[in-house]
Amino acid sequence: MRSISHSQWEAYELSLLGISLLTLRLANFTDSFGSTRQKHLSNISASVVALTETSVESTADSAQ
Repeated sequence: MRSISHSQWEAYELSLLGISLLTLRLANFTDSFGSTRQKHLSNISASVVALTETSVESTADSAQ
């Protein structure tokens, strides 16, 4: 298995941070309309899980 390069990790971390910040911004915006914060936290974790799975798959693809 090929190791993940430093630049790949940086891109992964930046995209993860971007998704988290965007979701938090949406959460803060919709909170003013009475939405629950718990719903947004589960959305953030779902985004993180999806991004991690995609990253692992693309890393596995590039290693072949």
